[in-house]
Amino acid sequence: MKKSWITKTFVPALAVLVLTAGTSAGKAMAYFTTCASGAGRVQVDLAFGNTSTDDKVESRIKHISIQNSSPTEDCYVRVKVLVADAYQDSVKYSSASGKWTRNEADGYWYYDTPLKPEEKTDELLAGLELTKLPGITDEEDREIFNIIVVPEYTAVVYDDENRPYGDWDAEAVQEGVVE
Repeated sequence: MKKSWITKTFVPALAVLVLTAGTSAGKAMAYFTTCASGAGRVQVDLAFGNTSTDDKVESRIKHISIQNSSPTEDCYVRVKVLVADAYQDSVKYSSASGKWTRNEADGYWYYDTPLKPEEKTDELLAGLELTKLPGITDEEDREIFNIIVVPEYTAVVYDDENRPYGDWDAEAVQEGVVE
């Protein structure tokens, strides 16, 4: 009996197609049978509250202060003040209390003392010293005066001699979780 060209061509192709589909179906079936769903939310508790920032503007000067909103824990705070590169040299800072210190290496302003619960920092003033150019509208003036305040806080930790400090490199770790 002589084999036809259909038997020689299509039967091996059909066998390959069936084998390929069979191996792929196993993976697809396993994928669909191992799915799980969940709902809800988890709140991360860092063992201390939060902070709130007040940064109002008066006469081209931003008045920056931060309050420790935690009812029980002390914290350290710092802020980064961002302005457009063109105006970096025009921003002048001041602090009547002298408790704000700028770290030139990282660009943050650090409040030197820890904040007790519900305590507020003294004001850090950031003023943009530009004379208003002739022909600039009030809207354009407000656009130039765009100072952004980025606040951060960390819990107070203590060294071996019981001196407080802020660990700005600390990471939040959930107890009992093994990675």
